Amino acid sequence: MARFKTRIMNNIQEVSDQFKRGLKDELLDTADKKYKEAKKKKTYRKVMEVGKKAKEKLKDPKGIRGTHKGKWGYYKGGKFKSD
Repeated sequence: MARFKTRIMNNIQEVSDQFKRGLKDELLDTADKKYKEAKKKKTYRKVMEVGKKAKEKLKDPKGIRGTHKGKWGYYKGGKFKSD
């Protein structure tokens, strides 16, 4: 009787091993969870706010450096001021 029980238990374990999720499925699930978490945190509005702050930080109060009629200076608001 004991042998019969162990054979049944071994067969049950073999069958259950067949239906276990593979390593590939586990990796895909974890990657999908991380992607969804990152997607929740990152929205269009937040990305645009960060970009706008970075753009303002880089702006020079004098304007854009350039030349006009052979002179170096700054363009700001469509007007040129030479050095």
